[in-house]
Amino acid sequence: MQFLHHFRKPPNSFTGLMSNLRWTYTTAKPAPNLDSLALSTALEIQFETQSLIRRRRFATALQPPSERSLYLKRANTEYAVQSGTNENPIALELRYARNISTTGPAIEAKALEIALVDARHSLEQGVSPHAETAQISLTQSFQYQRLIASDSIRILEISPGVSESPIDCNLQQVKLSDQPFYNALSYHWGNERATVEIRCSGMTLVITKTLHDAIVRIRHPKETRVLWADAICINQENVEERNGQVQLMSQIYKQAAKVLIWVGNQHTHLTDTAFPLICQIVNSFNPKLRDFKTATYRKSAETSVFPAEPYSELRNVPDESWAALCVFFNLPWFWRLWVIQEIALASSAELMWGGASIDWRWVGLASALIRTNEVQILRRNDLDGVYNAYLMHRISLREDYFGPVSFLRMLELTRQFEVTNPKDRIFGMLALPTTDSNPQNGALFLQPNYTLSDSELYRILAERVLEKDKTLRLLCSVQHGPELDENLPSWVPQWHKVFNHHLAPSDPDTHHTPAGGRQIHRSAPRSGDPHHLVLRGLEFDIVEDQTDTLSNSHFYRILDDATEYKSKREALVNEIQALWPSYKSAEGLKALCWTLTAGKDWYGLLVENDAGHFRDFVAFLQGWNTLSEDWYSGVCWSTQDIPNVDRFCEAAANACTGRRLFRTANKFLGLGPQAMRTGDQVCILFGGLVPFVLRPERGYWRFIGECYVYGIMQGQAVEAWQKEATPATDFELR
Repeated sequence: MQFLHHFRKPPNSFTGLMSNLRWTYTTAKPAPNLDSLALSTALEIQFETQSLIRRRRFATALQPPSERSLYLKRANTEYAVQSGTNENPIALELRYARNISTTGPAIEAKALEIALVDARHSLEQGVSPHAETAQISLTQSFQYQRLIASDSIRILEISPGVSESPIDCNLQQVKLSDQPFYNALSYHWGNERATVEIRCSGMTLVITKTLHDAIVRIRHPKETRVLWADAICINQENVEERNGQVQLMSQIYKQAAKVLIWVGNQHTHLTDTAFPLICQIVNSFNPKLRDFKTATYRKSAETSVFPAEPYSELRNVPDESWAALCVFFNLPWFWRLWVIQEIALASSAELMWGGASIDWRWVGLASALIRTNEVQILRRNDLDGVYNAYLMHRISLREDYFGPVSFLRMLELTRQFEVTNPKDRIFGMLALPTTDSNPQNGALFLQPNYTLSDSELYRILAERVLEKDKTLRLLCSVQHGPELDENLPSWVPQWHKVFNHHLAPSDPDTHHTPAGGRQIHRSAPRSGDPHHLVLRGLEFDIVEDQTDTLSNSHFYRILDDATEYKSKREALVNEIQALWPSYKSAEGLKALCWTLTAGKDWYGLLVENDAGHFRDFVAFLQGWNTLSEDWYSGVCWSTQDIPNVDRFCEAAANACTGRRLFRTANKFLGLGPQAMRTGDQVCILFGGLVPFVLRPERGYWRFIGECYVYGIMQGQAVEAWQKEATPATDFELR
């Protein structure tokens, strides 16, 4: 073949036979001495790998005219048959030919050149050219066909194979209304730059190595496996298709025969330690259940293992076993946001780690038992992933054991999970049923639209929540970090930012009503700016002073006087003493206790056992041997209260991390956002679940964040305002 030039660049559109090699040529004719059989074989293979429309384009590039005419007639005939047109194929050919030059358009022909070379080589070696189809067809990248119906999905038919053989599969379109059989894959996408080529429907498909490993693990040596995997079955480059498929997620995972969880091949030597411990934890609890079943796991597809006897006390579990469990629960899969709905909607699920596997029920139940009962274990081991596993377990059981939550609450609970696209923080939750949405019936909380910018989506979501919710819970999700972004509305949560836990209680409580039960009062912005939010409330007090930002390390349990924490403790003690001179009184100490934890216990609920909570706090102070006894010398407590320092440390770390203690001009103690500054205002907004910090700015207000102020959390500020009969303030937030 004679070519003018060629170059390589990243694929951004497909206008020929290859997505990353672009060639312009003047003629496409056989090279000298090329056997005619090699030519016809190569042409036949390349023709068969094209889509219907692309076959016509391929044919028009061929020389001599006899070859072009032959293949163009075939392409037009097949197009006419499959498109349902009644037009004569010859007339169709003539009409199509009028629009192209006699030498053919400038299209890519590198794939044809490679096919010719490969076919000629096959003939020289005495091998049937058709035996090389797999190799030759790899010159063409996979092309998606348009989905034909609103409930159409693609499923992957994985051909049998052993672990070392290349993956060969086919994509088929099916309609969910036809109740097709398939398993759905749940996995972490992994490094998108680490890719592998597989053969799919006779063409090359590039997938991540993580997905490749999952398919190899699922593939059967003798049987075809049918799988739905998002990265393959959805055309990720087609925004319109992604929008539509996101709306079907609820059906896709609900209708799957089973959800197969792939957590990877990393650290698989630990399965013999982690999986037995999971089963032992569950089996220590399961006899208390009515439908008791023994938890087991498989070392491989052929074996079922019954682990050792359950531990009577989890504190007796060896450290190396907890270390293995830490590695397991911190695998990337437990941090991917999309897996939440995949597990929550599954009728059954199996988790695979390397060659071993275990029923998801046992993983979820073990995480629940650790999360709800073992605060000491959580504080002393790196088990952050347990919280995520427990959340997935709880959501999956919501309809049976727990009341549904709002869409906003779902976003709050899942904020720590990871996504590649920030929009997926919202769209990845749409398939889950909530109190204000019913995805099974098509009533999504929000319509997915990947063409929106992140800031546009966040604002639309905020307006939608305000329409649905009867409180200002939305504002509790605003987290700015150390500085405000001046280019965005300060009152709209930026969901990709997460710095701390919420101060607002998870459920409304009559003993936690700083707004005094007054409902939201919203009015139109006087500025006319649609991005502003106007809310009515009260100016309560002014921020007079604040500490540096607090961190989790300030509240590590003090078992010994570790040098790396001693300086932090001393600095915090000094700041508290300067900020809060009332600490020496019993009431001042109680104010400090409740402020450090925002009135919540270690589990995140509002404190119910006041005496026990305060006793834990005093035990915590006693561990800080830098404190003088006058901090707690006047405190009395019941001898029946058994203190638990870990409980207080967990509660304080949850509330304080990423926040500052502050004092107001009227000597109230509070806990507020990292971005707060001296001179900011503590305000009560009607409908709010907590007080808020606002900043006056050129006749408007900037929203800084939620806060906790000891002494006004039961509506005392509103009660005093009502007695004074002074007018409320309309805050225009920008």
